[in-house]
Formats: sequence, C-alpha cells, structure tokens
Amino acid sequence: MRMIQTKLPAPPPSSSALGRPLDPRYRSNVLAVVGSGLAASTVFLLGLISAEPLPASALAAGLAVFLAWAIGRDLDPDRPSTAAAAMVVSFASTFFFAPSLLFGFGLLIGTRLIVGTVGLPLKTFDRAALLVIAGLMGTGVNSLAATAALVAGLIVSDGWSARTRLLGVGSLAIAALVFALRGAGFNFTFEVETLWVVGALLVATWLVVPAATPHTKTDVGQQRLSGSRVTVARIVTSGSVILSGLLGGTEALHATAGVAGAVLIGTAIVRTISRSDTV
Repeated sequence: MRMIQTKLPAPPPSSSALGRPLDPRYRSNVLAVVGSGLAASTVFLLGLISAEPLPASALAAGLAVFLAWAIGRDLDPDRPSTAAAAMVVSFASTFFFAPSLLFGFGLLIGTRLIVGTVGLPLKTFDRAALLVIAGLMGTGVNSLAATAALVAGLIVSDGWSARTRLLGVGSLAIAALVFALRGAGFNFTFEVETLWVVGALLVATWLVVPAATPHTKTDVGQQRLSGSRVTVARIVTSGSVILSGLLGGTEALHATAGVAGAVLIGTAIVRTISRSDTV
C-alpha cells in the first residue's frame, strides 16, 4: 500500500521589511512552535503544583522562548541550532526572572532591520508601524531600551538620510512621551549580586563578535546577508540589555536578559562548540 505524501504549501512572501512568514516546511520553524508550546505547558503544570508563584506565567514563558528563537535566527542565520539553544536558555531563565515580552518584540524588529533578513526596503507602512512600536516600548521601563534597537535598525536599513533622522528622533520622542505620560518613573535599584548577569552578557558578546559572512540569503531578493550587519546586530542586542539595566536597574536587567541575553549565550555556546561562525 502506497503512503500518500502531502507537501505543505509555502506561505505568501513577505510584503513588509518588519515581518517574516513562519514556514512550516522547515524543521526549525516547527521546533519554535512546539518548543514554545512545551515551555508554556510546563510552566503551567508546575504552577499548579508549586507552593509559591513562579516568576513568569505560562504565556510569558512560551512567548519569551519563541522570541528568543526568532532573534536567534536573525543573529545567527546559518545555524538553527543557535536558535534552539537560545530557546533552552530562555526557558531556564523564566524560573528566575519574569521576561519583558515588549522588549523582546522591539529587539526582534530592530535586529531584523539591522541584519536585513527580509531583504525588502522600508515602506511607508513600515515607517508608520515603527512609530507605533516605539510607543509600545515606552509603556514600561523594561522595554524602553528596545527603542534604541529600533532606531539602530532604522539607520542601518534606511541610511543616514534626513527622513531617517526625523523618524529616528520621532521614535525616541514618542517612546519618551508615552513613558512620561504613564508616570511610572525609573525607580532605579541595583543589586551588586546581579553583576554576574552583566558579566555573562559581556563574555557572550566577546565570544560572538565579530560574525563571519553568512551563507544564508534574504527571504526576498535572494541576496547574501552581510557579516558586518550581523555583527552590529549582536552588539546592539548586548547594548540594549545593558542600557535597560542602566535605566531600570536590576529588575529591568533581569527582564531583558531573559530573552536577549539568552540569545547571546546560546550563540556563544554553539559557536564555541563548533569552533567556527560558519556552517
């Protein structure tokens, strides 16, 4: 008896420089969905039997793991194993820290623009969306630092034009205005014991910079990605976490390291094991 084989259809191509379709034909994408679901389910079940509440909710854990995977795919395009390692590290961190999902989302958009993974130029809709995303980043001190990643992505992607400068300043201004209107304040507190987080972040950054030129091509246009742009994205990722700690202290540092730090550590682990930055 012959087995009937079905071939999954390809998703529609990206129409925006900010988004990438989740193609189910690739095992890495399936791993992202399954891994995020397992992370959420595990935290949910542990929360039912735990005597004390866990730092992260089931939904936050699942989304943090997915964001770590997505950022990992941009920071190390040639190796899906890096994204998988980032998922594991991010999941482990949710038992100690409550992740900032907004920060992770803003960083994802910023690094995607820096690397140029999609391969499309920014459109009018994309620029308007960046202003909206900047406003979202201003809703909390944990996510505020991700605005810097957005602006860095805008500059690298769109060039140093008058329009870019205006949009960059506008993004920072909107984020600052929303933050001020919310009246939350910075409430900066820092615990010396958490310096190990900064140390781990700096070591991981040192291990993954510079990046070699990837073999991976853009989603649209099929142009080879730039190693220098991947390097910039890795540095911006590390800098955004440190900036969040400078703005919000220990709480913000922990909240952002659970996603971005996990990606850098995952990248450092895989690169060290393979002794190379190429496939």
